[in-house]
Amino acid sequence: MVVLYEQWVASFIASYNYYQTDRARKLEVDVPDFPTINAYLDKFCSDKPLFTVAFGAAQLVQELGGVKALHNRPRPK
Repeated sequence: MVVLYEQWVASFIASYNYYQTDRARKLEVDVPDFPTINAYLDKFCSDKPLFTVAFGAAQLVQELGGVKALHNRPRPK
């Protein structure tokens, strides 16, 4: 099951890179190896047990230099 999550997060990051349209800003991020993804998700999920793996993937993209994760943005009033 862990491999499934690692592959999903790697695909999420690859998709993020594919859909970046503002190439001038260099928002693409490198896809980490599976042990790095696994370690990151372990920490993220233990720190934030009410968040899903998708939020963890978005947070990882942010920490790798991508756009700010939606769950970290202020909510519009």
